[in-house]
Amino acid sequence: MIELVVIADDLTGALDTGAQFAKQGVATFVAGRAEPDFSAADPSCAVIAVNAESRHLPAREAAERVRRIVRDAMAHGARRFYKKTDSGLRGNVGAELAALIEAAGCCAEGGDVAHGASAVAVGGAAGDVSVAKGSGAAERGSAAEGRDAVAEGGVAEGVCAAVGTGSAAGGAIGAGGDFWAGAGRALPFVPAFPKNGRVTRGGVQYVDGAPLAESVFARDPFEPVRHSEVARIIREQADLPVISVPASKYRSGAQGTGAASARPAIHVYDAETDDDLRAICERLKHRGIPRLLAGCAGFAEFLPDLLCLPRSPALRASRLGCALLVCGSVSSVALGQLRAARAAGYEPHTLSPGLKLSPEGEGGPEAAAFARTVAASLCGRGRAALQAAAGSEDIEAAGARAAALGIAPEAARARIARNIGAMAWRVMGAARDCGRPVDTLIVFGGDTLSAVLRCAGHAEDAGHADYAGNAGHAGCSGLRPIAEILPGVAASRLVMPDGSLSELSLITKSGGFGGAVADIERALAAGRPPE
Repeated sequence: MIELVVIADDLTGALDTGAQFAKQGVATFVAGRAEPDFSAADPSCAVIAVNAESRHLPAREAAERVRRIVRDAMAHGARRFYKKTDSGLRGNVGAELAALIEAAGCCAEGGDVAHGASAVAVGGAAGDVSVAKGSGAAERGSAAEGRDAVAEGGVAEGVCAAVGTGSAAGGAIGAGGDFWAGAGRALPFVPAFPKNGRVTRGGVQYVDGAPLAESVFARDPFEPVRHSEVARIIREQADLPVISVPASKYRSGAQGTGAASARPAIHVYDAETDDDLRAICERLKHRGIPRLLAGCAGFAEFLPDLLCLPRSPALRASRLGCALLVCGSVSSVALGQLRAARAAGYEPHTLSPGLKLSPEGEGGPEAAAFARTVAASLCGRGRAALQAAAGSEDIEAAGARAAALGIAPEAARARIARNIGAMAWRVMGAARDCGRPVDTLIVFGGDTLSAVLRCAGHAEDAGHADYAGNAGHAGCSGLRPIAEILPGVAASRLVMPDGSLSELSLITKSGGFGGAVADIERALAAGRPPE
């Protein structure tokens, strides 16, 4: 039975969240398609993580994709959902949270609500949202049942912020002043990831001590984050009450009652430590296990206990062996880690603008020669880095080349990801041919990882199948997270069409955070002995 469906907006997000379950012995499968076939899900896997590939979509399209995934999963017996968001709050956060609420037909603090009892429709420009008010089960969680509820009034003392419009404007807390509001009506959203320096305080997201809008995410070359207030980011795309919940409310265990809300709401929890995340889970468990939850990978670590997920002995990550690092991310964090990787022995090889932007299936002699050069580094040193850029000059050169060719920025980004993914397989095939097959593929960046997996289906066509002593990687169905190497860094295996696992070890992380390569190697050697 599918106990939980995790919906992420990119592949590294799906994997590092899946790793939170896998490391605790919860069998987890990360689907290789944006809209997977839930009827073919491995019955041994309690958690299915889906990469909706919606990070860079328009908000309306992202919302529709999330709705389809939720409805399809529910039709195949999925019981609960976790909307995984980026801890830097990039992407379509508001639109996707609203879509989850609508498609599931409920919000779920404190128990289930009948499907169709409440609906939120997302449409129009900039997340124009309408609410269809239901009846019956949607009104559960009244004060008479001892539940806390959101009232239609001002913000109660102790609540940092409430944003919304319509009858529930203000997203107010009931007369008792208790945050634990709207049983069956509120989506708990916990965006903090303390182990990676992401905390939420007073409804504001901080990254390594800096407000989000002043962090590295504000300088993202493609999608800079403009706001630090979580409610404001959500409200750009969703017309729902957004209530910021101070840690004092769940730490104190305060009780209270009030009138039920006429609308679903999103409750954004402050959290600065893992103890805070654990306390949130304890309070949610006390009030009734939720059907819907949202947050980043940090909060997911505590869900196996909250949701009482079945467990078995956890798998172990493999030895590192011969390692190829592939990085398509151009974030300042990723570029700094590439420089550190060079010091750790990973000889860097940067694709030229021509190779990065070549049409699909092309590359010719230059691509073949480049692959042989990288493979020679692997054969000689057992380490090499394949990268889209080493610094700002490479980024600017690729942008100028794209402009000269009339390629729009979004199309250029997709083409670069595809070409670096295809080049990774060329390199691995060339390394195998020279007698040094790659044991471990390390990938920085969700777009890059998606491209690597898509290109895996063409590895045989390129003559690179069976390089790792396996049956080949054409048509791989997804990934099995094995372990969390460091916070935000996951170890996985490719799942073949017959359900077997590839011998190639895959280590992945977001381009925006995660450990340096040297730290990954040390952690793997110290904590993950060879199988």
